[in-house]
Amino acid sequence: MKSATKFQPIRWTIAQASAEFDKHRDTLAKALKRLGILPGTDGAFSTLEIVRACCGDDYIEKVGGLRKDNELKDLEIARLKHEMLPTEEVLRVWSGVIVAIRQVVKGSNLSDTEKHECLRQIRELKVQDFGKEKQE
Repeated sequence: MKSATKFQPIRWTIAQASAEFDKHRDTLAKALKRLGILPGTDGAFSTLEIVRACCGDDYIEKVGGLRKDNELKDLEIARLKHEMLPTEEVLRVWSGVIVAIRQVVKGSNLSDTEKHECLRQIRELKVQDFGKEKQE
């Protein structure tokens, strides 16, 4: 069995980052300074800090914005494919179903004990449990 090794984040010196990211070391050092990014106690920088210096915060914000745009598009596609329903609509329909079932149980020929048991089980049903896969 393979033992899990602790993840060690990559740390970059200016020289290493300059070579890897194809930026002149002076340009990279100036960008880090302009952003107020100082080296850690090890004299190195995190990958995120180097990327911010190389690409700027605008690039990072753009990538984050694209990710959010894609998430919104995925939600819209799911809605259009009826894979996702509006919460208010689900709650409204669910409430109507519960009322109808309760009326049927109360008007049935079941004994009072059976009616109480059915109604108790209905009360315990939770809307948030729907859509969850049953695990067996």
